[in-house]
Amino acid sequence: MGKPLTEICVLDDGCGFGAGVEYLRSQGLDAVGVDVGWRSRDWAQREPSWPYLRADGRALPFANGSFDAVVSFGVIEHVGIAGESGVSEEVAPDYEERRARYVSEALRVLRSPGVAVLSQPNGSCPVDFWHYAGRVPARWHSPRQPFLPRFRELARWAEEADRGVRVDAVSPHSLLAFERIRAWRYGRLFSGVMRTWFALLRLPPLRFLARSPLNPFLVVLLRRPPIR
Repeated sequence: MGKPLTEICVLDDGCGFGAGVEYLRSQGLDAVGVDVGWRSRDWAQREPSWPYLRADGRALPFANGSFDAVVSFGVIEHVGIAGESGVSEEVAPDYEERRARYVSEALRVLRSPGVAVLSQPNGSCPVDFWHYAGRVPARWHSPRQPFLPRFRELARWAEEADRGVRVDAVSPHSLLAFERIRAWRYGRLFSGVMRTWFALLRLPPLRFLARSPLNPFLVVLLRRPPIR
């Protein structure tokens, strides 16, 4: 972006306990977090405790173009859930409208140039390694199940909000720690295989697979170009 780190403003849109904001600030970035959930009770234990706001990602309390970057990690699949419980996998009748609004708001507060990063389990992949019950860390589901978003849906919502935005999917390499999976009996072997696969997805001939069902975790970049 051509700016010193201390001048780059980042919004963690759905920051949960606030660990992401704390990390970004430790790297010198001017980071702020918002969340609407119960995890906000732990913000007072963060250092510093003030860059957090209780707010809904579908109605962000910021002016247009407030941030150089917006990051969202494992949030959008919980937007539009029936009852807004945050734990259910049943979507509300208007879930697409709610998720489209979430993406639209992220782009509204994004500067030009700027980038929004939406990351979440891939609805096109039939195995979900992040939402499961029981001893085996995996949940089989139909790729048509609406709980988890797919690349084409994220792209459509972004392009409907801003025709000038560029939408790309990239490998989740180095983003995932596989902490819970590694505690499983075969977790160390599995995590090693997945790390290798994610590394391969960074290679130019295989990058297109980052948006496909062969990638269980989407990392979608919404790039807003400079104003000319």
